[in-house]
Order: sequence, then C-alpha cells, then structure tokens
Amino acid sequence: MCKIEGFDAQFKTQINGKSVEFVCKEFENKLFIIVTEYTNICNLYTVKYDEKNPLAMGGISTTPISIIHNFGTDSIEVRSAIEFLVNKTKLCSYDKEILVNIGLKTINGPILKEIAVVVDKYLLQ
Repeated sequence: MCKIEGFDAQFKTQINGKSVEFVCKEFENKLFIIVTEYTNICNLYTVKYDEKNPLAMGGISTTPISIIHNFGTDSIEVRSAIEFLVNKTKLCSYDKEILVNIGLKTINGPILKEIAVVVDKYLLQ
C-alpha cells in the first residue's frame, strides 16, 4: 500500500484475479471510498446511517442505512454491494456519512468478501 499526498490510502490489489484500485480519504464529516476496476468514477452513492446501533433480526445483525444515488449508473447490484460492505466491515460502526464508488465488472459474494477484507485491513485502520 502506498500513501499518496491528499489521500489516506491509494493502492491496487488483485481481487478475483483482476486489478482493483482502492482510494480512501477521510474528511471532517465524511469518508470517501473508491473501489474500481475502471480508470474513472462510474457512480457515486451517499450512505447515511438511519440508526447508530445495528438491528438484530433472526440472529443476523444489520445496520439500518439509507443509500442515495448521486450520479452515474444506478444498479441494485451496487446498492447491495454497498449494504454488504457496510454490514460486513468496520464501516458498520463508523459515525460519518460515506461517499462511495463501486466500479466492478462482476459483483458477487466471493468478490465482496475479498473486498471486505481489504477495506478492514487497509482502509479502516
């Protein structure tokens, strides 16, 4: 991982055999995260926490969030990926609004699990 001036983290790593770039910048009131295989920002979403404490439903803990599409292509796959990452990483206990871009050619459970490990290990230290 290399630290580029202006960003808290910026690096590429292999996810499911593909090169994926991660960028993270923490501001006073927001966290900005890019996860992409592309050279540009494909979409941008705002994640707002509806409640601070996770809800337990049927033994599964979920964090109530609102996902707002700001620009780019909107898809249920990206929204689901964001919800997965919020609930399966340290993002679930984050207290700031999150701006996130997810630009992946393929989105599925194994890929999201790999991304969740990277987010926790390198972006949210």
